[in-house]
Amino acid sequence: MKRLLCTAAALIAGTASFFAVEWGGKIANDTSFMGKADDLKLKQSDTVGLWMNIPLNRTNSVYVAAEAYYKFTYDDTETADEEFENVINCNLLKLSAGWMAGNGNMISLSAGRFPVSDFTGIIFNQPADGLNFKVSSQTVDFNIFAGYTGLLNAKEVTILTPADTEYEESDDDFYAFAPKYLPFGFSFAFPSVFGNQHISLEGWGFADLNGDDCNRYYGMLGLDGYLLRNLSYNVKTVFGTKNFDSLMNFSSLSFDLNPAGNFGIRLYGTYASGKQGSLSAFSGFTSMTAVSTRFADLEYSSMVTGGLQLSNVFAGVLYASLGGAVLFECPDSSVEYFGMQLSADLLWNIFYDVQLGLSASQFIGDDSDNSKTTLSVKAVIAF
Repeated sequence: MKRLLCTAAALIAGTASFFAVEWGGKIANDTSFMGKADDLKLKQSDTVGLWMNIPLNRTNSVYVAAEAYYKFTYDDTETADEEFENVINCNLLKLSAGWMAGNGNMISLSAGRFPVSDFTGIIFNQPADGLNFKVSSQTVDFNIFAGYTGLLNAKEVTILTPADTEYEESDDDFYAFAPKYLPFGFSFAFPSVFGNQHISLEGWGFADLNGDDCNRYYGMLGLDGYLLRNLSYNVKTVFGTKNFDSLMNFSSLSFDLNPAGNFGIRLYGTYASGKQGSLSAFSGFTSMTAVSTRFADLEYSSMVTGGLQLSNVFAGVLYASLGGAVLFECPDSSVEYFGMQLSADLLWNIFYDVQLGLSASQFIGDDSDNSKTTLSVKAVIAF
């Protein structure tokens, strides 16, 4: 009898954390009209998703997190591959553990599928299957990651491949395997150096397993901090290579001013190399478009951009922004004006679980064929 009671007590203790399981979901609609101002085409997607967080110990320092969704898309725009598309995707499924290591140091480990990004957000910014190890201290944060992309859903993640790639996306509904690469990287972040400035160093590599012989490697340096109490800056530069027989560069500089309350002003500029001197045309790993034209989404490559954005938060529930940017092409030593983009966004948190977004953008190309208008309405209900 005593053994039976002990066994029951152990089972109850072992499942106690189950009652702390958190779960929820969301229903989202994204309706956009795109194209020439006098010939707008509809693109609409509806998403239903569920998430879950399962603690595996009493302190919640070890847990499993998961998120999956179904999305239906109708796309009548000129660049659509399919008019109707169904997608089922799991963008998060990870086991995480964290523990203190003495002297205020923290060690964390994550394994599975989870979002990964370099500090520019331009090179590698997507989910990946892999292992992430991080050590945090008062003086430095160290992070190392290794993973695999071939099990991701290519309908939701766009990886840049060579024009003559051996990879071919399948025509399967719901799920198509992405190109196969082995991403690996490390980073050092120094949160407080001279004058309380922040320095970041990163290295990333992407080993090609598709038979394209397109291995990419990047080294990154970032510096950010405050120049005045309400004026901050952020400067980043990236040098990359394909198979160590080319050299390319991406650099960005931004200033953020908060003159009063929640009102913010951002001034920024970016450079993505073309064929200037010893440099080649820049290319990242994850598709990240700088601007959408009528016929194509332009990647950060062979271009210079500069922009200004104004933003404010009203009553803690309404975010509004206005922005403008100019874009210049620099395929070689020449720099040519390509166009200008204007944008406006509103994001209203109607309730804590209901959100509505409105956005409008107009790209005015130097060549009128590249001009494009986009009007969007987004609604999200969380539960």
